[in-house]
Amino acid sequence: MKDMRLNNSRIDSVGPSALAFPAFAQDHGYRNIDSGKNCAWQKGHNTDQSAFEWLACHPKQLEEFDRWMTVQRADSGSFLEVFPFNINELLARSSQHVLVDVGGGVGHQCQALLDMYPQFKGRVILQDLPHVLEHALGTDGVETMTWDFWSSEQPVKHASFYYMRNICHDFSDQACQTILNHVKRAIGPKSKILIDEIVLAENNVHWRATQLDMLMMTCLGTGERTLRRWTELLQSVGLEIEGVYQYSETMGDSVIVVVPAE
Repeated sequence: MKDMRLNNSRIDSVGPSALAFPAFAQDHGYRNIDSGKNCAWQKGHNTDQSAFEWLACHPKQLEEFDRWMTVQRADSGSFLEVFPFNINELLARSSQHVLVDVGGGVGHQCQALLDMYPQFKGRVILQDLPHVLEHALGTDGVETMTWDFWSSEQPVKHASFYYMRNICHDFSDQACQTILNHVKRAIGPKSKILIDEIVLAENNVHWRATQLDMLMMTCLGTGERTLRRWTELLQSVGLEIEGVYQYSETMGDSVIVVVPAE
């Protein structure tokens, strides 16, 4: 039954867009797609809404889609396996908050962090929209906070880490610039942004990663990024990459450590 619900998400939400993609691409001269409001999603669902707007109006499909997103890359590992948290240094800092999970959904990453580092209990914040946080896991030691990363700058100042998992791949570079600028204005001298996303290789990419890249273009008018494209995006908002820690060779899942450009 669980697998059937996950299949329903692919059929009801992704399926119509995938079927519409060949005709959409042909109609648009096979140009690169860079808008979530003008991609195969609209053609497949006969709507002018973006995927997220459409899902918000279809609770059943939204529930199935959220469940699918939670489990479909569960075998990819975790950034916690590779990122070197300096526990003593972090606990000694005057900043109360070790990690702010930006747009973190119901809090699976926060829970995993505290499972591995219980010393951070009470110093972790989960941020998302109200209707998402209603379903938060309620992990002891995790504070929930409503924040819309489109509308205002990050309210938590000078946290050690601002963690963003699978957010930027949902949006165009221009949209990501808005989000990153809102986060950037909150960082302090020792703050870093952790971007947990796929970093595509320039060639010989695994089929699973290219499949997801095509899915993002079909449904959201965006796609996964290579290291070059990540660098260009971050430089456009005055940020730079300090390091990249890959934890999935197949998918290219990595945590990108980001700091203000010098």
